[in-house]
Amino acid sequence: MKIGILGSENSHALNFAKFVNIAGENGLPYPDVRVTHVFGFDTEQAKKTAEAGRVEIVATDPNTVLDETDAIMIVFRDGKYHYRYAMEALRRNKPVWVDKPLAIDPQEALTLVREAKKRGIPLSGGSCCKWTSDVIALRDKVRSGEVKPITAMLNFPVMLNSEYSGIHFYASHLVEMTAEIFGYAIRKVYAHRKGDGVTAVFEYDDKNVVLSFVNSSRYSCYIIEADKNTVFEIDTSSGLAALGIHDFMQAIRTGKPQNPPIDLYRCTVLVNAVQAAMESGMGVEPVFQAE
Repeated sequence: MKIGILGSENSHALNFAKFVNIAGENGLPYPDVRVTHVFGFDTEQAKKTAEAGRVEIVATDPNTVLDETDAIMIVFRDGKYHYRYAMEALRRNKPVWVDKPLAIDPQEALTLVREAKKRGIPLSGGSCCKWTSDVIALRDKVRSGEVKPITAMLNFPVMLNSEYSGIHFYASHLVEMTAEIFGYAIRKVYAHRKGDGVTAVFEYDDKNVVLSFVNSSRYSCYIIEADKNTVFEIDTSSGLAALGIHDFMQAIRTGKPQNPPIDLYRCTVLVNAVQAAMESGMGVEPVFQAE
């Protein structure tokens, strides 16, 4: 299987290529899979990514990647490009993995999900942080009832003034981790900006979860229960490329990614809700359309 990567401006493209193409202590993780093509708007950067990741072809036209490979990974640094190229991949009936965010606009995100469903083509991706062992372990504790939050708080960095579509560049990480642990049944979103950070509140039926978008280098989830308070550390420092590739391979080989594609759309809705609440100073009800 030949994988093509669209977007070589960040470390994600290189890490994915290296994980697939360069054997580790246990050999290649997927011997029948190879990243063969890469395209980036910065050709010189694309060449550097290809050289370090042992990718054979540096394409100067994204259509070359879309036409000559079997599956597509879209990892542009700016999410505003994701919709266009994901749709092109789906129209070619190619499985597609889209880095965070799936799209900037919720309607575009929903269109991608519906197109993938209509064609029966695997669509997966988003923030790999939601699959780290600490997040999954805490999710399982909450779902099983072992941990019963009254309220909780998580933190992760944000870049509100990023040239890569502002809040959308980084906010998906925290939103997706929060939803992985506590679910998407969010009634209302509140948010307040303080300097370069944002404090948001996701209101659920039975609890409030605070999302602290703050530029700290240590991440955790602080949970208050009726009889105790607990800090759960969240380590996202390694292994993210492996988690992303494993998700894509599962989606391709079974037709079922780890998370339903509709969750990627819901994440886009929630990030937009955080931004709207922050700008208006009012609570925003996230409206999720059906798949």
